[in-house]
Amino acid sequence: VDINRSEALDWESLPGIGPYYASKIIEFRERLGGFYSKDQVQETWQLPDSTFRKILPYLQESPIMRFIDLNDVDIPTLANHPYLTWKDAKLIVRYRQQHGRYLFIEDLLNIHAFDSSYLNRVMPYFQVKQTAPPITSGVGS
Repeated sequence: VDINRSEALDWESLPGIGPYYASKIIEFRERLGGFYSKDQVQETWQLPDSTFRKILPYLQESPIMRFIDLNDVDIPTLANHPYLTWKDAKLIVRYRQQHGRYLFIEDLLNIHAFDSSYLNRVMPYFQVKQTAPPITSGVGS
């Protein structure tokens, strides 16, 4: 079962997964923007550890489906991500407002309220789209 592309019936084919857990796994995956690791499936609300251990050998990883652009996101959208709080979202957006556009995802390390283990968990969901430099005609230079 592809952790990011499988539908409810695919999940339900796994041992111990019925319609309830299939819908919970998919709902959590959608809120995240995709799973970057099979282990994240275990974080699904109320999924028993014993059930997760049964399905783990059947899970296949694939790329995350949806990223958040740090330069084009607002506080409510960020705060809706399961790994971020409202306070986290405000810090990320305020940093951008005070220091300008993020150039690299690693710029988040400059926000001292976040430690590296926390950032390692959330950074796979972010991207920084580069803006094209202004085109100059070269005339008169």
